[in-house]
Amino acid sequence: MPVEIITDRNELLKLMRGGGGSCRHKYNAKKVKIGDRTFDSKLEAARYCELRVLESRGEIKDLTCQVTYVLVDPVDGDRGVHTRPDFQYEREGKRVVEDTKGIQTQDSKNKMKMFRARYGFAPKIIKKSSGEVSQILALWAGIVEQLDAGKSV
Repeated sequence: MPVEIITDRNELLKLMRGGGGSCRHKYNAKKVKIGDRTFDSKLEAARYCELRVLESRGEIKDLTCQVTYVLVDPVDGDRGVHTRPDFQYEREGKRVVEDTKGIQTQDSKNKMKMFRARYGFAPKIIKKSSGEVSQILALWAGIVEQLDAGKSV
């Protein structure tokens, strides 16, 4: 998969200031568009930016978004239970699955338990209040500095 590098400084600054769509989400998340991708929240978009930079540096590979996992197989015509974490990639030969959560509901906690039971590992939850968001913001600042200096990221 070719790596898409974000080089439009104005688009990145708009994202950092909370730019995005006007649809109201039940948890006040705002949709954000980066290139031709739309994300359900600023947190998800920020994590995507970070993962793309890590992929371009060779620290991770095979980044994919919104991969569907079956948690409970369909029975007697029902649809079963599925989950679609935000990101999946490979790091140091191991598959990593991540889901961004501004608010972790009981439903999402239950799905993560079912995921662990079926696949033997739990997705990494990226929370709004975790220290990783600070790292993402620091990364954004570094990207903006490089863009201001005319360097590609």
